[in-house]
Amino acid sequence: HNPILSTLPANQCTLELSPDIVIDAELFAFLQTHKQEGFCIALDSRHVLTQPDYAVRIADFIKVDVLHDDPAQLRGQLIEKMPKCNHALIATKVETADTYHLCQGLGFNYFQGFYLSFPNVIAGQRLEGNKLALIKLLDLLQQPQSTTEEMTRLVSSDAALSLEMLKLINSPRFRRPQPIESVRQAVLLLGRSEIRRLTLLLSLRNLATGPMSMEQTLIRARMAAHLAPILNRADEAERFFTLGLLSTIDRLFGIPIVEIVRKMRLTSEIREALLDRNGPLAIVIDILDAFEQPDIPLPDDLAVTPEILGQLYFTSVSEAHSDLAHLTDEPIE
Repeated sequence: HNPILSTLPANQCTLELSPDIVIDAELFAFLQTHKQEGFCIALDSRHVLTQPDYAVRIADFIKVDVLHDDPAQLRGQLIEKMPKCNHALIATKVETADTYHLCQGLGFNYFQGFYLSFPNVIAGQRLEGNKLALIKLLDLLQQPQSTTEEMTRLVSSDAALSLEMLKLINSPRFRRPQPIESVRQAVLLLGRSEIRRLTLLLSLRNLATGPMSMEQTLIRARMAAHLAPILNRADEAERFFTLGLLSTIDRLFGIPIVEIVRKMRLTSEIREALLDRNGPLAIVIDILDAFEQPDIPLPDDLAVTPEILGQLYFTSVSEAHSDLAHLTDEPIE
């Protein structure tokens, strides 16, 4: 009976039952109540195989571990237990392209796993030119002493980025009364914070492996910025944004984080948090990881409740979707 459930938008959330939990009458009633409120229910394949009567009545999704089990064999067993099964099947721990295509052919509806989000981080791989340019841009934008001239010069040095930014700024989304015709004009009119956001979005879009990887990176960056006031460092929200962004940029680029950090002029606090998960800012990454991975608990010594953090996380998700919507023709669902 987690109090955080009352803070969640039911029609946007799924309650997942751990495979080692046995469904009894009390738990079934609990799940049924929340299902009626609008929550979806995700069960593990073990629940179907051992408790099919409960599973068929309550499940919306059935998760299948395709890393440790034969997906074809397990899917056949599920159909035997639930011959009229119209539940959505989720293939979890999809680690390779072969597994993904196999599960597609077997009729799985949804997929989870590292193959679908981030590329492998390869030790010894060097930063390519466009990735190195973005690292330099990140470095400059998070320096409080950087000037308008420096920002203009660095953005203008990438012709494609400059054109994309001007096109975006002059789009109907921004409703500018007069067209902006130069990068310098954009920097002066929109201000450092907005130019920083747009430049990062455009650069990340060009380098990301897919919308999911970019979405996860932006959610972490937004959430980290919201944590600054909670840690009594409200005036450092931009630095916290950078910390959240860099916390997964190694997976986004497929480059070890140490290679990226070495190219940037970061404070010792951020370096320590990124490389050693230590120091006063390590708690930020701990919180971000806890919201992404259910087996990682939230830190104990927090000055706010999990409910408040949950609300901030949903705000961050909404903001990240808004950011992505600026770069696409359709809104992010």
